[in-house]
Order: sequence, then structure tokens, then C-alpha cells
Amino acid sequence: MLTLLLYVVFVKVTLFFNGKSLATTEESVLFFMYKSATLISVCFILYLFYDRKWRETFSRHLISMVEWKFILKGLGLIAAINIGFFLVLLVTGHSPNQPENQRSLIDMFAHGFVWQLLTVVFIAPVAEELFYRGLLMKFIGRFFQIDKKLKKWITLVIVSMVFAASHSSYFLSVDFILYFSLGLILGLSYWKTQRIEVPIIIHILNNALSFLIMLI
Repeated sequence: MLTLLLYVVFVKVTLFFNGKSLATTEESVLFFMYKSATLISVCFILYLFYDRKWRETFSRHLISMVEWKFILKGLGLIAAINIGFFLVLLVTGHSPNQPENQRSLIDMFAHGFVWQLLTVVFIAPVAEELFYRGLLMKFIGRFFQIDKKLKKWITLVIVSMVFAASHSSYFLSVDFILYFSLGLILGLSYWKTQRIEVPIIIHILNNALSFLIMLI
């Protein structure tokens, strides 16, 4: 209800005073609003999941309780970033250009739903995490002969910037900042757990939610 109230009050007022295109701005706002709400829902479901008695049997064979918590925290941070961006849109009435990565996904619809679903939700997240977090973080880290913790932070920032650049059109654009933040979250989840499965699961869930929202 609070989200809907913010939407009704701020969007309509800012659109009136800024003279922005209603359809364009609302489309951007709704995308981030729905994604944020869905991410919060997923976090709640995951919380219920690892709070069940049978979670111990499941986690023993796949990932631990601590790693599930990192997945939950990662999704929560992504939701917070989207909510923050959503509030900026509400207050400023600004409608950013559609992210390059999102435009590419929309263009892919013409090539078949099933193939796009597999590519966006499963193949791309796994491939990207194996490359950026699994390979590139280790490769870049070898070039720094400094304090171990500082080296990890520098490597994390560099890899996140490369990740953001590959998903956006311009340096320091809105979509660059969003993907840079996502890269930091994915990198931190791998750094803290040392299991590539954790950022892979976060990435898959994030892409799945974005894919679902674009279908609505």
C-alpha cells in the first residue's frame, strides 16, 4: 500500500510539474517498482525456506545455512538499490534511457521464447559468474602485490566496473551504476562464501525476475 501511495502521489505530481511523457516515465517507474516488490517477496520466501526443519537435509547436499543467508542478503541489497532508484524517479520525474542490456533482451523476443528464457535466466548468469567472479577476479588479483584485504577490494571494484561496462552504453550512466552495484553484490557474495554457486543463484533469481517483469 505504501508503494502504491508513493506511486500515486509522487509520479503524478512530478509528471505534472516536469512535463515528462506519462507513458515513458510510468513504464520506467513500474519496472523498478515491480522488481523491488518481487525481490522482497523472494527474500521472504527464502527466509521461510531455510527456517523449515527439512532445510538441514537440503542444505547439507547443496549449500549451507550461511550461504543461504548470503543469497537472501544479496537479493535484499538488490531490492534496496531498485527501491532507491525508484524513489529517485518519483521525486525527480526523470525517465532514464532504457538500459542497453534490457533493450537487448527485448530484441531477443523475436527469436523464440524458450531459447530466450534459457539464455537469460540460466545460461547467461552461469556463464557470466564463471567468467567475472570465477575467472576474472582471480586473474586480476594476481597483479597486485599488496595487503590481501586491500587487493580483494581493488579486484572487486575493477571486476564490477568491467561487468557494468559490458551491460551498459555509457560510463557512469544510470544503468552503469545499477550494474556496477549488482557486480559488487555478486562479487561480495563470492568473496565471503568462496562458492561460485552463491552469486550464480543470486544472478539467476535477479534475471528471472527481470524477465518475468518484462513479460507483464
